[in-house]
Amino acid sequence: MNFHILNGDSLAQTFAETGIAGEVIVFREALIDGDLSGNNLHQFWKGRARCIGLSAAEYNDKVLQNRSDSC
Repeated sequence: MNFHILNGDSLAQTFAETGIAGEVIVFREALIDGDLSGNNLHQFWKGRARCIGLSAAEYNDKVLQNRSDSC
């Protein structure tokens, strides 16, 4: 299976129109500023939520959406 990791929902909409086969993964986190620490992925996501100024629930809904390793 091919995975296409895209940097935003806008690109995902355009990409869908191409008809290229494979699973699309939308990465909604720029990682250009703020805390990047954490001893595990759960702690990492919680730190990102804090630095962006979102609650864990808001971050899960807006950024992670349906990830099993969310904060």
